[in-house]
Amino acid sequence: PIQYREHELVELCSRSEAVAFVTATTILGRSNAQAVLDLQSELPQLARVLAFGNDVPPAATELDRPPSGEATSALVSHMASITVEPNDAITICWTSGTESAPKGVLRAHGDWSSVLCTVIDVPQLTADDILLCTFPMVNAGGLGGMFGPWFSVGCTLVLHQPFDLDLFLHQIEDEGVTYTVSPPAVLTRLLLEPERLADHDLSSLRAVGSGSAPLSPFLIEGWEDRGVEVINFFGSNEGTPLVSYRATTPDPAERAVCFPNLGADGVDSDIRTADQTTMRLIDIASGREILEPEHPGELRIKGPTIFGGYLGGSPDPFDDEGFFCTGDVFQYANEQCTLLEYVDRAKDLIIRGGINISPAEIEGLLQSHPDVAEIAAVGAPDDILGERVTVFVVPRAGRSPTLESLIDYLVDQRVAKFKLPEAMEVIAELPRNPVGKVLKRELRARCLPTETGR
Repeated sequence: PIQYREHELVELCSRSEAVAFVTATTILGRSNAQAVLDLQSELPQLARVLAFGNDVPPAATELDRPPSGEATSALVSHMASITVEPNDAITICWTSGTESAPKGVLRAHGDWSSVLCTVIDVPQLTADDILLCTFPMVNAGGLGGMFGPWFSVGCTLVLHQPFDLDLFLHQIEDEGVTYTVSPPAVLTRLLLEPERLADHDLSSLRAVGSGSAPLSPFLIEGWEDRGVEVINFFGSNEGTPLVSYRATTPDPAERAVCFPNLGADGVDSDIRTADQTTMRLIDIASGREILEPEHPGELRIKGPTIFGGYLGGSPDPFDDEGFFCTGDVFQYANEQCTLLEYVDRAKDLIIRGGINISPAEIEGLLQSHPDVAEIAAVGAPDDILGERVTVFVVPRAGRSPTLESLIDYLVDQRVAKFKLPEAMEVIAELPRNPVGKVLKRELRARCLPTETGR
């Protein structure tokens, strides 16, 4: 994301062994091109920085000026010599789990082509559509959900980043947007503010994709009453292809939490890759395959949308039969086992505005703060962004930590702004289970609003 700063860039460039860096001279008021140039002493393999914009630093290559003469001939010759295969990696998306180090998700041409079958077929996108992209172009939502369909069908793409609710509504009206994606919290909030919706002509909008958090029947019914189909996506950078929409799941209550079990007997889908996909649930404790409803287990998937592995080959995310182990917990919602119902995510990721934040990374950076004895980070509910970073701090004896001091400490370490904690609670001790693991579900419960007046 453009919010990344030196702390993140050094790690990602080192792990990917990047030899070139493309950026703009200024991003969000920062001299980004110069900042990357200053990192070259820490990144010896980074041979070249290329930049768009005014006042490109002398040490960077200016991209606004097209090549000419011998440079053009060399470029044409080089491009003609390149052969491209479906299994050649074309992107690395970075995802963080409970571990502190981000994982590089390698995606090939063939992977993305398969993903596009879902994101184009389900909303039935054509060259006449106008897409509004609220995601940064760094993950499956931005690259696969918006950028890919744009260049595949030749439609119009409208950009929106960072998210602003009023601008979002104005863009739908002014640009005649026909399809967009939005977190469920935003869609729910708009339904609860009908006067805000009434101020805008949204008649061009025929479908909206949502996900990253559970949907509600109220959300789906409310938008469909306004003529807008709600498509429920459950995806990942690794290629999880779950999607629930009107044709497969007309009941709003089911569509909010359930997804067709692609590849299972009795499941029909007009998605081109559906018959090449196989899903199964595995009991986490025993390792056996689950064949009955209402028995939670880890979702495992095999199919053309699934990536080939992480950068560096570690960790290995596949089981002995080649199924991708998602780490997400589902259960079958009916006797026929044709519907998968989401139960919980197995990891403790904080998802803020569609971007994953690793609590372990924040905890590791703040553990050395002079006022901190112990710390735990969790996601607190947020109406707009889905979640915000909240930290629980056990102070060192005689010390009094403040939220401002924690933020300053992270800023000094050049951490991206979107990762900074937005709330803090001082507690005497962290809740733990008998083996010493922090019980983050109890901390998350403390972040929920308290009902009053009863």
